[in-house]
Amino acid sequence: MNRHSLSLTSKVKYRAHSIFENGTRALLFWLSIATLLFVAVASLVLNSGFCNSADFESAGLVESFWLALNLAMDPGGVYEIGWAYRFVMLGVSIFGILIVGTLIGVLTAGIDAVVTELRKGRSVVDVADHTLILGWSSKMVDAVKELIIANESRNSPVITVLADRDKSEMVDYFNDHIADTKNTKIICRSGEPQDYAALALVRPNFARSIILFSDGTEFSDANILKRTLALSKGFSDAETIGPIIAEVDDSNNALAIAECSNVITIEPAQLITRMMVQAARRGGLIAVYDELLSFDGVEIYFYQNESMIGRRYDDLILCLGSASLIGIYTKAGVTSLNAIDNPEIKDGDQLIIIAEDDSLIDLSKSVSLRSSEIVFDASNQEPSKAEKIVIIGWHSWSHLFLQELVDFLAEGSVVNVFYDPKLVENPDVMIAERFTNLSINFTAIDTCSFKELEKIDLNAVSSVILFSYRDSLSPTVADNKSLLTLAHLRALIKSRCLAVKVTSELQLSENRLLAIGDARDDFIASENFVSKVLVQLSENPNLKPVLDELLTSDGCEIHLRECQSYVGGTKVLQYGDLVKAGRGRQETVIGVLRTDEANAEYVVQMAIPKAKEIQLNANDWIIVIAED
Repeated sequence: MNRHSLSLTSKVKYRAHSIFENGTRALLFWLSIATLLFVAVASLVLNSGFCNSADFESAGLVESFWLALNLAMDPGGVYEIGWAYRFVMLGVSIFGILIVGTLIGVLTAGIDAVVTELRKGRSVVDVADHTLILGWSSKMVDAVKELIIANESRNSPVITVLADRDKSEMVDYFNDHIADTKNTKIICRSGEPQDYAALALVRPNFARSIILFSDGTEFSDANILKRTLALSKGFSDAETIGPIIAEVDDSNNALAIAECSNVITIEPAQLITRMMVQAARRGGLIAVYDELLSFDGVEIYFYQNESMIGRRYDDLILCLGSASLIGIYTKAGVTSLNAIDNPEIKDGDQLIIIAEDDSLIDLSKSVSLRSSEIVFDASNQEPSKAEKIVIIGWHSWSHLFLQELVDFLAEGSVVNVFYDPKLVENPDVMIAERFTNLSINFTAIDTCSFKELEKIDLNAVSSVILFSYRDSLSPTVADNKSLLTLAHLRALIKSRCLAVKVTSELQLSENRLLAIGDARDDFIASENFVSKVLVQLSENPNLKPVLDELLTSDGCEIHLRECQSYVGGTKVLQYGDLVKAGRGRQETVIGVLRTDEANAEYVVQMAIPKAKEIQLNANDWIIVIAED
């Protein structure tokens, strides 16, 4: 005997184990074969005449097979006389209980395995023209909510999420945080977003747009790059793949990622600090930006129509129905907001328009304004005055805030920074030297202590900026400390009867509701705005240069003009008169900002019909787009 050979028992065990290891299909096959063989043997015995008696006589092989098979499938009592017959039928019944019972168990286990596999989210989605989200983030809910609003006009829209999380957890998370998905279906799949096999499950080559969320880790930008490469290389032959919008943490990596994979990048650090700068400029500006960035209200559209070719920009100002013309996107890809040079519209150019819906844009005729004796004041902006600003808290994004803020501050302005030395290393002293027209002072205190905060001189302060300690604390703990500091600040401001704007930074958007106060000029900056911009760009990638210009000091920004200084003593006029007057001041009027004193909030009115008569109050503001 060969010493390497196995015994018969071992060989049988090995073969049996191999069958069981091959899964449900193999088990069903071999158990079915065993059942049929045993029933066939039993039918041969029954047909042989050996079991014939007064109560049973074989009616042929086929009938005997059918009788044995039925008894095996449904074992029951055998009442016919004849012990040979009873013995054979007893064997068939016992075999049926063992084998058929095993078959049922195997089927049950197989179905359970299929259901378990489906719950893992590893099946291919049969969808197209869907919005694909890669990666998981705390911004997920805000982004999905915006997409649901944007999808209301579409037929059977789908949002597909691929993340390295359990599918059932993701589904439960959406069910807990989103009460109504309206007409949008949300599909979740589990897998590494940079893995080609996992990407194939969500069919990115058929997606309308793709959003890549940062995972917030130290290597998040490297992960984003790998995901974009997997998309561009793995699905390079796909002509239908939509725009890719990626969230990138480090601005030094943004250009490399964008050029490497033709991706539109968004940097949360720059976006959040820019919004905080806008809030520090004037509180009502945030209400305007929030209206423009949300799909629940007016939106920015790119409009093209043959009838506009050859016409001048100013000729279209009073057209477009209730929509507002704010610029041109040329065929060469150049964006020009508030086009004061009155360019001619050429073939391939697109108008940049603010409207409630693109169906309301109408170029058919110009609005005829009634003759008016209104005399609009000439543009006479008072020179900026030096300001005093207080910053509480510090992190790696704070210098970006100062870089953006310095362009809006007059020479001689003072910035006093208070930071917790236990949570922040000494801020770079070089920062103060880089801004020569500002006086920047750093003071170490316990920023959560009421007694320490009480020592801060808030007299003549125009704005207080509260930064989160995002570099040294978890988002939850950092937000908790920020909420405590914010509560102390509001108590101090109220007790001293001061009119000071407070702009706070919270990392988690779900904490915004906890921080909302009574002062309408207060602003809570969170990742909510990042989600809105990501979704806006996923729907229209051409918005990137428009938003970049509106949110920075370079080029045109959104400004609020005092009603009194803009239209003098006039209180009632047609909205088109305001639009026409704005062009005379080299500005683009896009709406009116009203103050709701009862609810301590701002009300933004945009996309106003130009023939509509409006009444302006002394505390209303004219919303314009201008360079200064």
